Amino acid sequence: MPRNRERRLHRLAAILAIAWIVVGCRQDPAVVELRDPLEGGVVFDDVIAYADFGSHRTASEADIQTSNWLADELRMAGFDVELQNWALDQFELDDCAVGLGDLDLECFPFWLPEALPDGGLTAEVIRVTPETGSEELDGKIAFVDAAAVGAGHFKLGVAENLLGSGAVGAVYVVASETGQVVAQNAIPPFDKDSLPIPAVIVGEKDEAPLLRAAEQSEQISLQIVGRLTGGAEAVNVIGRLERGPRWIVVSTPTSGWFECGGERGPGVALWLALARWAAQSESDASFLFIGTSGHELDYMGAHVFADSDAAPPPENVVTWLHLGASIGTRLWEETAGEWRPLTAANSGNLVGSPDILPILVHEFSAVSGYTPRSGESKGELRVVLENGYRAFGLYGGHLWFHTRNDGAGSTEPALLEPIARACAAALDAAEKEYGN
Repeated sequence: MPRNRERRLHRLAAILAIAWIVVGCRQDPAVVELRDPLEGGVVFDDVIAYADFGSHRTASEADIQTSNWLADELRMAGFDVELQNWALDQFELDDCAVGLGDLDLECFPFWLPEALPDGGLTAEVIRVTPETGSEELDGKIAFVDAAAVGAGHFKLGVAENLLGSGAVGAVYVVASETGQVVAQNAIPPFDKDSLPIPAVIVGEKDEAPLLRAAEQSEQISLQIVGRLTGGAEAVNVIGRLERGPRWIVVSTPTSGWFECGGERGPGVALWLALARWAAQSESDASFLFIGTSGHELDYMGAHVFADSDAAPPPENVVTWLHLGASIGTRLWEETAGEWRPLTAANSGNLVGSPDILPILVHEFSAVSGYTPRSGESKGELRVVLENGYRAFGLYGGHLWFHTRNDGAGSTEPALLEPIARACAAALDAAEKEYGN
């Protein structure tokens, strides 16, 4: 039985057992207590459950299973749940490789790709420098090294001259400490339209043979195997707990390129923890919990939600908490060629509206890695703030961000619990300050 399904059945069995005890032993004064939803081990269990679904690419089987799991958890907590279905054209990737002679180098395509014909594409590779003329690229595969690409979020627009040139393909090396392939989020219009040429990302660990091949004007091959599915379906999860006219909103993305144990797992698990905390609280506020797919496709699901007018207007919202990427992840160190996790916290961003900043300074004072600030932010949080909501959110990156190595081990219970409690305390304080 899959691990996530087994976990859900165990949880349901526990709930049913507790219900039987409470109903069957009404005369017994003993009180059966459920686990604290903000306890680190409880939160981490949900990180594991999330990661166990596998690669969370939008509209994939794992993505749909994740959305259904989150909906079930909200229902068990007492929320009214709406599943917001939306369609997109999505590529189902089976394989991606760069071939150099007998070598097959791991790669990942820029999105949205198209499948190459059987046998792939083979052509001479040329290293692209600032001096490379477009006429030199005709009929060749362009190679852009790590020094030119850099690290982190590489914007494909930097190389638009390649996409509009006579190059028949492109290979990029995204720099990273680990040397692994670092997938990149889709850049409009290529979140919805296929790229004009096949373009793939290779890890820095495989840069050297590509440099040699380019220096010697050798031929290399590209292989992208898969299929484009029109009308693929993705799901946003919307949970409502209506109590009063004022709302507290909590949102998080639910999709990503790979397992996303550290990138998305903590945000999803904290989202569930706060939903259960809200259901148990004596708050007079109503709660709206939003989990959106399509994050890696220019926040596609978040745009669908925003266009639906499902969110209450800013004047009716006490505060909006957005749980972004890499919350409560750990630092790592390299020893003898191996990366080992540390107990220390990775630093991240905690950004809020100016009027909620004093609350964040107070409630997050004991949380390592986060210093509250106002001002510029990124991702969906930026959109929430720009739309006039009193809001705050956490986001960042970590060592295994956007790589296949990003499992649940990117975080741990001791890092998650202080954040869960600080978030709950901040929401509670915001209601006391602005709830009337």
